[in-house]
Parts: sequence; structure tokens; C-alpha cells
Amino acid sequence: MKVLVCGKGGSGKSTVAALLAKSMAQRGYEVLVVDSDESNYGLHRQLGMELPSALMDHFGGKKMMMEKMRKSFTEGERVQLFDEKWKLADIPAEATSQKDGIKLLAIGKIHDFGEGCACPMGSLSRMFLDNLLTA
Repeated sequence: MKVLVCGKGGSGKSTVAALLAKSMAQRGYEVLVVDSDESNYGLHRQLGMELPSALMDHFGGKKMMMEKMRKSFTEGERVQLFDEKWKLADIPAEATSQKDGIKLLAIGKIHDFGEGCACPMGSLSRMFLDNLLTA
């Protein structure tokens, strides 16, 4: 099962996601929380975890993702990062934190003012969720 929590800024998305994750983990479900908010640094704190390294770093970082995206627009070649579907066990360990039956994955964050667009994070989020097997 995949659950998506979305809404406008300040509406409590992180709080709802953390409460859902904790509740599901307490009921014995295997829980993966995907932090795809590129500008908010609060979700990992609400889960009582360290912020893991970004999944984007596993694929070469933001600069590499931007290059792949540009190539796809200019040459019509679709960005392909996943050769096959991923199970939870396939997620790189360095891209996750774990606590109390919850695994946290951070797609990527904007670290500095003026760093540029968040498009690579959004693209990676979509590709990751499309390629993740939940059963």
C-alpha cells in the first residue's frame, strides 16, 4: 500500500505523515516514509531520526540529475535511473534512517539560497515511487 500526504505549506503534512507511520509500524506493518519535500527539514525530527543522505546522491547528485533531465528534453531520451523494480531491501542503506520499525528515505534537499529549481527532486520522487514494489 502506498499513502501520499499532500497539501499546502503549513497544513500539517509532516505531522500527519509521522503519526500515520508510527501508527502503522505499531500495528506491525513494514513502513517506509519517503521525504520528498525539498525545502522542509522537519519530518525526520518528528520521527525521532537523523536525516539520511539523499537518494539523489546515490544517482550522482543534483547536477547529474539536471544533466540527465536536459538530455531528455533536448534529445527526447527518457531519463532512466532504475533498471528494474525496487523492493524495500534494494534501497541503499546510506539513503535511509531507521527507528521503531520505520524506515525514512529522503529524496533530496535544497541546502543553499539560490541553489536552483527543485525539478530534479520531483522527477526522482516520481521515478522512485513508480518503480517501488510494495508487496
